[in-house]
Amino acid sequence: MEAVEAIERYLEFERVNLQPEDALFSSFKSGKPLTIGAFQQSYRNLNRYAGWKSEKGKFRRATSHMMRKFFNTQLINAGMPEEIREHLMGHTLKDKVREAYFLADPTELQKVYLTYMSNITIRDSEPEKNEDEIQKLQKQINDVKAMLESVNAEGK
Repeated sequence: MEAVEAIERYLEFERVNLQPEDALFSSFKSGKPLTIGAFQQSYRNLNRYAGWKSEKGKFRRATSHMMRKFFNTQLINAGMPEEIREHLMGHTLKDKVREAYFLADPTELQKVYLTYMSNITIRDSEPEKNEDEIQKLQKQINDVKAMLESVNAEGK
């Protein structure tokens, strides 16, 4: 849940009058989506802040790809089922037959993710896993989506 908390804090600090159609990550207060260059600059700033100097032509210590590698490696080491891990990574399965017959159930993905979440957290303590709260939030999300679809249908 630390990622959710971090995003909530980011939205409280960074965004004013957030609308559902707005980009999650945007430039300060404007609501305009961040560019690829802005994300790259954020990683440069992170490396600089952490004191990780980079010589010209050398890789930086913190990159988005390294974050993906950490996520994947931790879940492999923890024993997460390959189909679910690959789905969370946005990959397709190498076995096309398995890919064709694997239909991800969001509720089941959530349960498995919560089971393995402690392997990818950066906190020292075990994160809270409140499935009731998650289900309540999912219902709220679905209600808002239904409301938006209704409003969009009326506007056409």
